[in-house]
Amino acid sequence: MIRNICTTVEDLARWDENFYQAKVGGSHAIATMEKAGLLNGGEQLRYAGGLNVTTYKGLRMIWHSGTSNYRSEYLRFPDQHFSVVCLCNSSSSDPSDLARKVADLYLADQIRPEPVKSPSDVAREIPKFEESARASALPLAPEKMRAFTGSYLMPFGEYSWTAAN
Repeated sequence: MIRNICTTVEDLARWDENFYQAKVGGSHAIATMEKAGLLNGGEQLRYAGGLNVTTYKGLRMIWHSGTSNYRSEYLRFPDQHFSVVCLCNSSSSDPSDLARKVADLYLADQIRPEPVKSPSDVAREIPKFEESARASALPLAPEKMRAFTGSYLMPFGEYSWTAAN
């Protein structure tokens, strides 16, 4: 897995254009990066080969974000051949919001307002993890689970977590 890539705006523009020209990697590699998988139950994932595939205000959008001691957001609207790259050097910034505001301005004549959702609609959209996990999870004996108990620190950034038994 590649982490913490140092790049430039010019290189990101070349990388973005490669999704249309497929000079590096070829069209099969590009298609693989943009094809989101399916869960065993048939539910469509939004995450593909390193990219999120979603819709934004009625438009197909492929995106990726990055965090460490900086924040970044890459939005691509392939049907409009339009992309936004937002690079911020502050961990308190919100490039996701900033990038979407840029897209809202430039694609104003093509986007549709998001419908306001009721709390019950939002609740229905949240996957029931426990139910789906029980159906496909492999049971582990408590003695095997204890092997994963402990504190973990990621080798980059400022993230840590504790796995309890």
